[in-house]
Amino acid sequence: MRKCFLIFWDEGKENPYKFMRELAKTIIKQVQDSTQELD
Repeated sequence: MRKCFLIFWDEGKENPYKFMRELAKTIIKQVQDSTQELD
């Protein structure tokens, strides 16, 4: 997870808008996964 974030961070410096979109998608996916586990 941390490694993934560092890769994101490198890309983010070059393309902040794309970085934020990808980060948001990743966070949403993580949240959805964790809520599904609670059911």
